[in-house]
Amino acid sequence: MSLSSDALYRLQRARSSWASAAAGWAEQRAVGSSAVSRVCSTRGAALERAERPWETEGAPDDDGYPTSLAEPCRRLAAAADSLHEQLERLQAATDTLTALGRLEEARAGRGDSAAGAAPAVTTWDASRCAAAASRLLPLYTKETEVKRTVASWLAHADSAAALTALRAAWMHDAYLTEETLALQQCLGGEVALDAGGGGTPQRASPAATASPALRQRRP
Repeated sequence: MSLSSDALYRLQRARSSWASAAAGWAEQRAVGSSAVSRVCSTRGAALERAERPWETEGAPDDDGYPTSLAEPCRRLAAAADSLHEQLERLQAATDTLTALGRLEEARAGRGDSAAGAAPAVTTWDASRCAAAASRLLPLYTKETEVKRTVASWLAHADSAAALTALRAAWMHDAYLTEETLALQQCLGGEVALDAGGGGTPQRASPAATASPALRQRRP
């Protein structure tokens, strides 16, 4: 790994940022899941009575939500917005990793010596990290688009089948497979920065750095 001490530190910071954003994304997905369940329960009960919520509760509010669905729908919309914010953090971390990967390749191409560089504490060089992040980012982008669509449509579902389909689209991450989540764990979990504020790279245990989504899928 032909990176200077400063560049190596930036690499570890970018990997830590990626892991933090991915964990934040999973947490907001979980927040949205509880709201989805409540909306589906309330909306499903109304459909069983062959009612539209606003037929018995008056006109929709300013956001277009029936009274009985307003609170969980707003929580769901906020969770979807937060997913997008975490996606922006993933994009920023990917941009940093890509820049470091190019720097590493340029130094290697010039035959620059790594003398004076900090000892490598990771088996993943910057180029490999950049490739992994670039592979994962489009998957998170697609999954975030799905969640935001669900948040927009769920309150207006007019059949039990539509509710079931939208609920499944939020609860199950079609694009984030076991393989891609394992790749994510390797990207963000091989090393972590110490908690003392010094930024010293420390090897982290897989259990401590696995994303919530991956932990939930383990038996």
